[in-house]
Amino acid sequence: MRGLEARRAATLVLLLLIAGASVLAHGPFGLGALRLGGVSLLWWYVAVVAPFAGATVTVIALLARRA
Repeated sequence: MRGLEARRAATLVLLLLIAGASVLAHGPFGLGALRLGGVSLLWWYVAVVAPFAGATVTVIALLARRA
């Protein structure tokens, strides 16, 4: 049963990561347009943060399924 719960949690987190990009792109005050190191916050999220977080969540869910 733990594996099923891990997959459900991972699915929810991955969907929230996708929604996060939409919030940054269309959210209030132009959050995605803020600059960090000369590059927009939206770029950092889409190119670095979300893929790393998604890969980490996926690996954890797969390891929990085997345990």
